Amino acid sequence: MRKWLAAAVYGMLFVAALLYQNELTAWFHHRPPVPAMLGMTTLLALFPVVPYKLVVGAAGYMYGAWWGGMICLIGSTAAGALVYAAVKYAYREQARIWLAKYKTLDRYTRFVDKHPFESIVLWRVIPLLPQMAVNVYAGVSTMSFRVFVLGSLIGKLPGIFVYSFLGGTLSSNPLLSLQVLIIYLLFTGAVLWGYKRMTRAK
Repeated sequence: MRKWLAAAVYGMLFVAALLYQNELTAWFHHRPPVPAMLGMTTLLALFPVVPYKLVVGAAGYMYGAWWGGMICLIGSTAAGALVYAAVKYAYREQARIWLAKYKTLDRYTRFVDKHPFESIVLWRVIPLLPQMAVNVYAGVSTMSFRVFVLGSLIGKLPGIFVYSFLGGTLSSNPLLSLQVLIIYLLFTGAVLWGYKRMTRAK
């Protein structure tokens, strides 16, 4: 049920953006300087008061798919690194208590211990857990900072650049944007299916 709900939410956001593209165009007319946008993407990744996919789409619209994607990739990875460091060195016990509500983690703990890099890449690709939970869990686990950052960068690449591309092409080519979104959702669904089979086998 939750998977279908997430897909429905993404679909509604896509339709809403299409219906209100003129309003969005007016809102994004004055784009901020790149350093300011980088700070904003980092802050919104730390405090996700709006869906981050909308932030990525907005950056893609304002700066183009490539630069918008790069800004959000750097910003979201920097936010994750800050959370990782805070948990690893200051809030480890509090993080363990907070993570206890995510029962799904128990199933994958052994797999993460044996395959930390593959785990962080896959968790960034597929919507298995909230990204903040992934950041906190990585800080609690034995995963090294280098593995966390490199795995996060690689895992975030597909989703961020897809949504940045959607933001850059939605108003000019909505049909292409819809096709790309569908292909991406099918891709993440296939990866999720494969990951669950792999962890069960392990």
